[in-house]
Amino acid sequence: MALNPSQQQAVTHPGGPMLVLAGAGAGKTSVLTQRIAHLVSKRGILPSRILVVTFTNKAAKEMKERLAKLLGKEVVKEIWAGTFHSICCRILRQDIAQLGTGHQTNFAIYDPRDQEKAMDFTLRRMNMDPEFYKATDMLSEVSRIKNSEMVGAKHTIQHQDPLMKRVFDGYQNYLSTNNALDFDDLLQLTLRLLHEHPEIAARYQQRFEHVLVDEYQDTNNVQFDFIRQFGAVHRNIFVVGDVDQSIYSFRHANFRIILRFQQDYPDATLIKLEENYRSTGNILDAANTLIKYNRERFEKTLISTKVAGEPLHFHVAQNEDEEATYIVQQIRMQHERDSLEFGDFCILFRTNTQSRLIEQYLIRSNIPYNLVGGYKFYDRKEIKDMMSYLNFLHNPQDSLSLQRIVNVPKRGIGPKAIDIIEKGAYFEGRGLTLWQALQESAIIDQLPPKANEAIQEFRYFTQQLLKEIHPVCNLPVSVIVERIFNDSGYKAEIEAESDEKKREDRIKNIESLIQAAVEYEESSKTPMNLSGFLEQLALFSDTDRLKNEGKLVTLMTVHSAKGLEYPVVFLPGMEEGLFPHARSVIDGEHAVEEERRLMYVAITRAKRRLHLIYTANRRSKYKNMTSKLSRFMLEIAAHLRIPGDLFLKAKEEAFQRRSKTGTGNTPAPIALKMPTAGPPVPTMNTSRPGGSATTITAPRAPLPTPPVRSTGQTLTLQPGDRVHHPQFGDGEVERVIRTLARIKFQTAGMKNIDLASAPLEKTS
Repeated sequence: MALNPSQQQAVTHPGGPMLVLAGAGAGKTSVLTQRIAHLVSKRGILPSRILVVTFTNKAAKEMKERLAKLLGKEVVKEIWAGTFHSICCRILRQDIAQLGTGHQTNFAIYDPRDQEKAMDFTLRRMNMDPEFYKATDMLSEVSRIKNSEMVGAKHTIQHQDPLMKRVFDGYQNYLSTNNALDFDDLLQLTLRLLHEHPEIAARYQQRFEHVLVDEYQDTNNVQFDFIRQFGAVHRNIFVVGDVDQSIYSFRHANFRIILRFQQDYPDATLIKLEENYRSTGNILDAANTLIKYNRERFEKTLISTKVAGEPLHFHVAQNEDEEATYIVQQIRMQHERDSLEFGDFCILFRTNTQSRLIEQYLIRSNIPYNLVGGYKFYDRKEIKDMMSYLNFLHNPQDSLSLQRIVNVPKRGIGPKAIDIIEKGAYFEGRGLTLWQALQESAIIDQLPPKANEAIQEFRYFTQQLLKEIHPVCNLPVSVIVERIFNDSGYKAEIEAESDEKKREDRIKNIESLIQAAVEYEESSKTPMNLSGFLEQLALFSDTDRLKNEGKLVTLMTVHSAKGLEYPVVFLPGMEEGLFPHARSVIDGEHAVEEERRLMYVAITRAKRRLHLIYTANRRSKYKNMTSKLSRFMLEIAAHLRIPGDLFLKAKEEAFQRRSKTGTGNTPAPIALKMPTAGPPVPTMNTSRPGGSATTITAPRAPLPTPPVRSTGQTLTLQPGDRVHHPQFGDGEVERVIRTLARIKFQTAGMKNIDLASAPLEKTS
């Protein structure tokens, strides 16, 4: 694709900090790819001195494939390209021992399910009630601490209550004992390494002459520090992003990082990419109108390079069955009438729960579909079993993986035997790993004879493989998988399966895993690198496996759809409380702005047709609830055909909402914004599509802050207090831990409420 003037200016930028504001569909991947190719082929930069950070493995893979066509596969292998987590993992594989945390370079990476098991084990050891102290809640708090409470890039929890500190320390100790890290640790420990060891930081700072970052609007404070560290010497920091597509605050993303880029780098150059190569004019006009209601943003208007196209389709369904029927009928009709493949259709949801009924109707109509976020390949039992074998062989300290495979296939080592071994490992504070406990005859001799014999056989089998893997792996990964499958008895167990279909499916799944290992060996510089293969799979996300083969309708949440595009998009649930979500409405205008950005992302996924569906009545448990039209539909009403009575009713509801909250519902002034206080805002160099660079001076504007509720962090409660919640009604506090309260509401039942953010009023 030929570059437009703005893209060309970004690609050939001579050096120094640069911010590329790239709207949806504006060709940012092409700009990043061409920029890298330009650095290597035109500027003579060694590929090993280029660091490229993407936010998904899929984006990194696509970029490498494009670069391979421009520069060749061998050159691309020298470029450090990947997600924050994969790059940090690569650094820690070399230098984690310098931190003195007890971790070794063959550490395991625990996925969310493994993290939950680790936390559950921690809570059980602390004799904490699992009904009240849920592992998922505690993990969320631990993640928040790791991402927000830092001193010199170290974890600090001196402001937490003693119980939370014990939970945090217990969880971290469990990970350390198992030589394991969670996803947050990958970033945190890398930063700690850079802060505590200036010689290591200097090595990477000198090495990476150019740092390029995709999706800069989704960085969090930890990731910003990472970028700042690596670009400190050469200062060739090239970031691409769009504040209008910042939708990941729940992952601790801070969209203000991109807004303050020119405060962080006063000599930075700014270029806007506003030509959209994806969507028709009508779709973009609606998206532009919508996003101008947000105040914390840069001024930017997308211009379509395509025709105006069809008007947006707005449909009113009386209930959820009618909503599903409309979607299925439209897919069937357009598939037959316009010769569209099923893979050309995408149904986007605000929440996962919206998919259930539509899935039923798709099945009933024999329309094939793929639910992103559903049952993943790497979550299937036989794959998890094989992966646990690989994880254990790579890191024998990984007790979670060993616990899964010690009796897989069945060897006669039952739960009681495993319990005896675990208790022996932790008896009198020994702190042994499960593998270490298996070597202790004093522990194994407590087992029944059959279990004892089975342990001996398992130990012999695994020790033979460990000899070939440690300290240096002498086998290709695919060979290791085949050895495990055949020699462990797993293949024989599957072949004994009576259900032929199930047997064939499970064997095909194992063959697919072996094929994945072969593909890794072909693409890797080190095919006998079990560590690299496990890293690739541990950091694998559901959208990474999404293949647009033109055969399946795609169903996914809007959050999962970032970076994707489809000819036809359906957006059901255009109702207040659903989109925008009720939580954001309660949390105030700052949260609603993120919901609006999410809607903007949803709209701009569509290339040719966009269907927006409002459902008048939805089932809530056993009752039918009357829905209110989403405020976002009202904001783009000029681009829709909304029935008059529905439009007037929505206008009246919007007026009442503004009267209650005191917030306006009119577009923000269209001006380039730099919402940070402090020194004078520097001049911005920018360019317009098809034109030369111009100079715009950003107006000073104080940094807007989210509305502060009187019930914020200062609210203190104790058991017996009576409270009122605008959504759940009146209730009584049963238990309190730090900022979490367990409250029994008269109508809504038992709820766990975060006192730091919930709009609670203490009534007595």
